[in-house]
Parts: sequence; structure tokens; C-alpha cells
Amino acid sequence: MDQSSLPLPNHVVFEVTTACNCDCLYCYTPWKSSRNCYPTNGQMELPEIIRIFEGLKTEIPLESVALSGGEPFLRPDLYKIVSYLWSRHLGVVIVTNGTLLTEENIDRTSGATNYELPLLSYRKEIHNQMMNADSFDRIKQGMKNLDKAGAKFAIAFIATKLNYKDLETTIQLAIARGAMGVLYNRMNAGGWNYQYLSQLFPTVSMIKENLETLEEIASKYKIPISCSIPIQPCLIDISQYKHVHFGFCPLGGKNSYFTIDPVGNLRVCNHSSFILGNLRETSFIELFHHPYVQEFRTLMPDGCRSCAAKIRDQCHGGCKMAAEECYESFKDYEPFVQLNLNERVIPQESTE
Repeated sequence: MDQSSLPLPNHVVFEVTTACNCDCLYCYTPWKSSRNCYPTNGQMELPEIIRIFEGLKTEIPLESVALSGGEPFLRPDLYKIVSYLWSRHLGVVIVTNGTLLTEENIDRTSGATNYELPLLSYRKEIHNQMMNADSFDRIKQGMKNLDKAGAKFAIAFIATKLNYKDLETTIQLAIARGAMGVLYNRMNAGGWNYQYLSQLFPTVSMIKENLETLEEIASKYKIPISCSIPIQPCLIDISQYKHVHFGFCPLGGKNSYFTIDPVGNLRVCNHSSFILGNLRETSFIELFHHPYVQEFRTLMPDGCRSCAAKIRDQCHGGCKMAAEECYESFKDYEPFVQLNLNERVIPQESTE
């Protein structure tokens, strides 16, 4: 791959805080992992944040920023960050656990383009079990408040063994509450959630069942549904689901998720725990060409090279960071493939 020809990203993730009021079983934030020692001390003040984003705007064609955490609404000056980004004509998505979506918080962050929040089941006990917090009623109220304010929001459904059967009714609940989109993600392994793989990790048949449901829902309700966590074509023929959008890793290119943590450290995506450097000290462009990023872009499991080139160059083996975080190598299969090798069928034609 010609590294110099890669388009620069137009979007970044900014983790405004590591603080959180939930303890989700499926969480993969690096600072919660017992498998590494990710630094969590401190956070930048607003002037430092502004300086970093002013620098980014001179280096990359920045169009939008996702504000996440932790729980972003636990940061008292979140509204100031949103206002600054809005003033610089940047789209703002607030990725929240949904428990603090009060009318006041929504009003103070009205410069946000969109909100994303989890709705994991229509059953209160299952939703609360997965978030490890009494959050269900607060999230329902949060959706009501967003709808009342005319704010756009999408719900995220994280598919696991515990909740995959609840998908259709859960989406119907979200639509009734005003959701304008659905983010369907199979649980992705890494960080804190690695200890729960046997309890939570979905099987291929579970994901297939969900995709059939999603195809029907997207066609019936005309609501956009996207799967951003890769679903490998060697496990599931995704070409049959015409109304569902499937995403694959952009390899640190245009649509990538370079992630800035609360103190300015940069990672290649929000699933990674590897710190490339700090944007308070080093330019984005320099970190964009870091040797680790080059390995991330080029390495893949040897078994993936037998796939048809067009599919291989789209899939890249799935979530490389899940492989690196769980097995410490980009050349290993990520867990969704590793745990389902007996179902792998080498595709020879494009799934587009």
C-alpha cells in the first residue's frame, strides 16, 4: 500500500473524559482493561482543546467530531466544547450512554448535529444487566427529551448472546421514541469486555438471524441501519442484505476514527490502546505516518490472502484492533473469525 497516497481523515473522535457512571459489560475503552496500563490522569482544559483543534484544521480536511468518553455529560464544560466546535462549522456527534440526557443538557448542547445512545433491549432487566447500571428508564426519558427538543438521535444495539433475540422489538421501541437511525454492532472484543467473551460473544448464527431481521425492518420502516463493526464475508454473505449498510476498517484513511484521549494522546482508532504520541507536542501528520499505523494498514492474517482480491482489500480481515488487543498481533484472526473458523468459507467474488 502506498502510504503517501492515503487520503487524510475528515473526522476524529475526542474522548472528553474517562469518567463514567455505568460499567457496561461490553465496554472496550483501553483504560478499563486489566491487560494494559493505559494512563488516565487528568484532562485538557478548553484552551488546550481549542489549540489542538485549530491545529487539526490546518493539517486535515476536518468536517466532524464525535465526542465520547467515558460519559461526555460528566464533563461540566461539555457545552463549551460543543459551542466551540459548532462555531468552527464542524459537525458534532455526542456519543453518550443516555443516562444524563436531561432537557437542560440537551438545550446546552444544542449545537450537536446528532446524539448516539445505547438501547440494548426492550426488557429493562436485560438492558440494565448489559450496562451494569439502572439505566433503562433514564434512557427512555432521554429519548423522549431528545424527541421533544427536535434533536436527531440514533440508537446503538450491541448484539450479544444476552440480547440478540430482542432486536426487533427494541428497534420498534426506539422508532416509537423518535430515533432516526440504528447502529447495529456485534460485540467487538477487547479491553474490559475480554473477560466476558464466553458469556456475551455472539455466534455467527445469531448475527445471521439479526441481519435478516434488520433487512426486514429497514425495508418496512425506511430507517437507515448501519453495521460499523466488520462482519467478514467469509462468515456471512452480506450481499443478500440490500437495505443494511456494512462498514469495514478504513485503515487510517479518509473515514477513519483517529481518537484523541482527554490529555491529547492520539490513537489510530477508539478500539486501540496504543498511543502514537501527543497532539500537544507532535503534529497530526507526523503521527499519521507513525510506523505502528503503517503496520496496522498493511498486516493481516495469512489466511485472509486466499480471499478474492476485491474482498480482501475491502475486509482486511475484519477488526484488526480486536486481533491486536486480544492476541497482540495484526496477523492473527480477530476473535469473531478465530472462534468461528469451522464456519469460514473463502469468498471468491465481491459481496457488493
